[in-house]
Amino acid sequence: MTERNAITDIFEAPSVGGLAFTHFALSRSAAPASVILNGSRRASLLYMSSTRGGYCTISGQVTILADPESRRRYWKSIWSASFPHALEAKKPDTAVLEEPWMCDDYLLLRLAIDEVALYAMVDGPQRWEVRKINRVEGTDMREEGVKWRLAS
Repeated sequence: MTERNAITDIFEAPSVGGLAFTHFALSRSAAPASVILNGSRRASLLYMSSTRGGYCTISGQVTILADPESRRRYWKSIWSASFPHALEAKKPDTAVLEEPWMCDDYLLLRLAIDEVALYAMVDGPQRWEVRKINRVEGTDMREEGVKWRLAS
């Protein structure tokens, strides 16, 4: 059996898109991580687009993913700079990280989204009113089962 890696991931599972979940990372030493580690499981993320003149917030329930396979699968190499302790995991005499997703400082989180809101940052004729949608309670969190309703 072949060891799972980024190449096998491409062939094994289709990418999941949509609004059901998003995955992100925090440093365990960051203030927001300590809030989550102490039991708070509600969170919001902010995405900004200066080219579109707006921003989006997503909110929901946070789950900590601690299993090594999820940590490997969702790891993004761009995150390495955010985890100084991961740099200590270098192979001797190289700049290559050896399994940086195994760094103890890396906290992988999954946000089960239940609200999305769009806001305009610019004024003028192209400005839109705040648009907000909420996940209908009790709907299946698999992407094809999630149902949304426009909030007033």
